[in-house]
Amino acid sequence: MGTRTRAGGDDLHRRHIAGLADCHQRLVELMRMVGIQRQEVAAADGSTAVRTVLAPGPDQSRAARELFSGYMAQVRIVIAFLRRVDAATAERFARAAEDLSSYFLLRRQGGDLPFDVWRELFARESGALVERQARLIADNEDAFALLRDRNPVWQVDFELSIARGENGFRLDARSPLGSAGTTLGLDLVPGELENFVRAHCGPRPAVRDGGVPRALEPLAEFGGRLFAGVFRETVRDLLQQTRAHAVGVGNGLRVRLRLADAAELQTIPWELLYDGTDFLCLSPHHSVVRHLDRVASPVAATPTHPLRVLVTVSSPRDLPRLDTDAEIETIKVALGPLIELGLVELSFTRDATLLTLQRTLRRANEADRPIHIWHFMGHGHKDAREGLGMLDFEKDGRSAPVSGFHLGTLFRSHPQMRLVFLNACETGAMDQLDAMSSLGGAFVERGVPTAVTMQFPISDEAAVTFTEEFYASLVDGLTIDAAVTEARRAIFFTANHNEWATPAVFARQANAETLLRAGHGGRDTLEKQR
Repeated sequence: MGTRTRAGGDDLHRRHIAGLADCHQRLVELMRMVGIQRQEVAAADGSTAVRTVLAPGPDQSRAARELFSGYMAQVRIVIAFLRRVDAATAERFARAAEDLSSYFLLRRQGGDLPFDVWRELFARESGALVERQARLIADNEDAFALLRDRNPVWQVDFELSIARGENGFRLDARSPLGSAGTTLGLDLVPGELENFVRAHCGPRPAVRDGGVPRALEPLAEFGGRLFAGVFRETVRDLLQQTRAHAVGVGNGLRVRLRLADAAELQTIPWELLYDGTDFLCLSPHHSVVRHLDRVASPVAATPTHPLRVLVTVSSPRDLPRLDTDAEIETIKVALGPLIELGLVELSFTRDATLLTLQRTLRRANEADRPIHIWHFMGHGHKDAREGLGMLDFEKDGRSAPVSGFHLGTLFRSHPQMRLVFLNACETGAMDQLDAMSSLGGAFVERGVPTAVTMQFPISDEAAVTFTEEFYASLVDGLTIDAAVTEARRAIFFTANHNEWATPAVFARQANAETLLRAGHGGRDTLEKQR
């Protein structure tokens, strides 16, 4: 397995073609040593016929089983790679493998043919199947490119700190190119934000007659006001300079918002920032992150392989049923190649009770196999009375709401956790007075480096799309932030013009993290140009 982690995509692609050819060559050599005999074979109608069958000895049978085992190990890896890009091609490859099984296990029967001719046909037919598989691999080289050595796109931090002052809100910006400051020029009348969110955020029809995106106009107008209110004067100039330099060296831009001293602004959907041309969160390799830095606990080192992903699926019978099966399948397909190569381990909690999660995490640590990513799929909500975000776990088959305070307390004892992914409604929603009132904020404040959440209700279709592209992008080597951006874009490109702004990222690290890639090469960031 170790050699595979270092191989480029092209090498891996060629190795599988060569491996299939080698397996078949060994099969042909084995068949030359296998005896052939005639025996009576019963037909379905009760009649019998004399057929030609292989008669391997014990040593030959054992060699055939070992050869078959090695062949099927390769088949599983290839199918995992092919499924990630084309399910139909993967199915054709699997059918060829199924047809080949009888050859590798030396169980094929023949008709009334001379022995030498029958043996030659046996080798030729099996060879044709192997060649068919080799062509499928050769024609889908891109399927194996995810492990190809390449430098990732790093994101340059543009840090925005907003704090209440004597005359309104003071805004300070920093980037590798310098610093700037101004006052926040954003006026929201009472009730305006709440009315805007209720009217335009979350799942809803987005297209009117004629195909004109109806939802984009109010989103762009509101996002434009946010952008103009924040990026003013010298802060705007610094953003433009930083952006230009970042793009010039092939980097992205990460807008890191610090709002701890501006509690009134925490509920604003900053993901809608619109510069007059693009929404920042939909621009390739751009991201907006809510940075929380009140925790002083050290951040654990990035894990080596295998990366362990734990999924909890919660479907209480007293809440609407979700399409969790589709979401589970997208995770398995996206991570499949790395699972087969031993680079990722995917597991599921036995049930969706909080006690089971506690035991699963503890026992993983005790076995020195800590979990690095926890993914929750199910329902979430904001408790109106408490003002806290809640995840709907299960107890006796019914919903059992759990607060971020409880979950943060649980996860604080697991420092190897790199990412919490909460694919549930309103897990990023917060009270104006405290970022920890949101589930994402509670996790990050207690030590988890990054939490991906949903700040508004989200539809099944958008949730599944987001999960699929997020993990696919992680496997492609993108940082967590960049993977979120690609997942937003996937929602947006399905003509869903509202829900791409629903995901919200909470982070406590200065730099975005790459979880599923080893040996990236050197960074080419702005720090080198100063």
